Amino acid sequence: MPAVRVSALLLALSGLALAACDAAGPAPAPSATATATATTAVEASAAPTASSSAPETSAAPETSAAPETSAAPETSAAPETSVAPEPSATPGAIPDPPLLDDAGEPLPQTEDEPKQDALFDQRVQALWAAIVADDASLAKSFFFPVEAYEQVKAIPKPAADWQHRLWAHFERDIHQYHQQLGKDRARTKVVRVEIRNPAEWMAPGREGNKIGYFRTTRAYLHYLDAQGEERRLDLTSMISWRGHWHVVHLHGFR
Repeated sequence: MPAVRVSALLLALSGLALAACDAAGPAPAPSATATATATTAVEASAAPTASSSAPETSAAPETSAAPETSAAPETSAAPETSVAPEPSATPGAIPDPPLLDDAGEPLPQTEDEPKQDALFDQRVQALWAAIVADDASLAKSFFFPVEAYEQVKAIPKPAADWQHRLWAHFERDIHQYHQQLGKDRARTKVVRVEIRNPAEWMAPGREGNKIGYFRTTRAYLHYLDAQGEERRLDLTSMISWRGHWHVVHLHGFR
């Protein structure tokens, strides 16, 4: 084939190829609608993650915590604050007469003669409880009070004499009677106090005393032993303070 005609044919083929490319044109750009749709889809897909954290941010049960903040039972505590003044007080017990006035000063002696009244009987029961338990403090209200002894005795340091002589001897005698009752002491029962000698007024100076008081000696403390037999213990000396008997020497004057 002549060269001129080959060249013409090649040019024609090249033009057809260019025309095909032009006819196809550039690749279409994504539309704005498609872009918005895709963006919305991406954001929507993230929504569950954001909303799923809602229970943690609200945490309603933890922030309310009503039972812990009110705590009404602990703050009221009415039963504990309304407890009676004296713990384990015996119902119907007769209160001990005061020894001091409202200003804290010792009340003075009186010349009232003591009697075996309801308070006396109550104190006898306390004395017996002290013997059974071997605990002299249970009968301290029946023992002559130190506040009275300081007014009565005309000696140096009467409070020390009361503590180291009178009270020490009382504790010793309580322990001796406790042992004397034996192993069945819990089954014993006090019956009565027998005052055998009438009350005698001891004027100042008769027993180293500055003020007077009534005195009785050699009384008996009657009780029933574990077998129900009546027995007795010595109650050596009682003196009065403001119209009531008090033990001074339980078993002997030593």
